[in-house]
Amino acid sequence: MKNNSNQDGLTLIEILAVMVLLSIITSSIFGLLISGNKNFERQSDNNSQLNELTFVLKQVTKDVRQSSTVQISSNILTLDSTTYLYNVNTQSLERNGQVLSTSIKQFQVLQNNNQLFIAITGIFGKTVQTTVVLRSGE
Repeated sequence: MKNNSNQDGLTLIEILAVMVLLSIITSSIFGLLISGNKNFERQSDNNSQLNELTFVLKQVTKDVRQSSTVQISSNILTLDSTTYLYNVNTQSLERNGQVLSTSIKQFQVLQNNNQLFIAITGIFGKTVQTTVVLRSGE
């Protein structure tokens, strides 16, 4: 009689060990994908806000350069025929009644002699700023 000791199959312990390893690897990969997706969304939001803040700053700077008079009060910047109003409650900046942005945490305009310092901070903490030299004698 021949001793039949064919050991080519897998035991239940080996199959369970492989399943546990595969589940650990799969959950790690999904964790990385979810984390990467959240980072992508956050960076996209930051970039969108920075683009919006840059656009607003360019518009304000353009209007300041084209004006001959500048008046600054608490949340209002008045130029020749243009008025910028910053609403603290809605975190929005309006230009002649039209909303330019609704994600502004702080709008700051300071005048020092013939220089105007403008800083705009978004709700995510990004700040854009510039200094404009005012024209004299116009």
